[in-house]
Amino acid sequence: MAGASKAVVDSRANLPFVYRQYRPEQLRQVLHKMYLIRRFEEGAEECYMRGLIHGTMHLSIGQEASAMGICMPLAEDDQITSTHRGHGHCIAKGAEVSRMFAEFFGKTTGYCKGRGGSM
Repeated sequence: MAGASKAVVDSRANLPFVYRQYRPEQLRQVLHKMYLIRRFEEGAEECYMRGLIHGTMHLSIGQEASAMGICMPLAEDDQITSTHRGHGHCIAKGAEVSRMFAEFFGKTTGYCKGRGGSM
């Protein structure tokens, strides 16, 4: 399977024009980050369902490509904002998942010092 997906990514002719500007390694990183977003969301859902995370939880499982598609062309210093279901956007832009989970659990090492929760 890994060889097949590598062959697909390496075949630039199959890609829409807008993505041909990216090197195969960059596209593999995009796939990796989409997988990271999915695993993060699944972990967040599991913790929430077990009652370990309080408040609301707006998941975006199945929308990983949307987050990456929006964030891929952005520069490092570009800023984003999201209303809800924004975990994927944050990860796509480069947020540290450990700090995001710290935020869920109310820890001071979270992005909002543990006060923001899932939002």
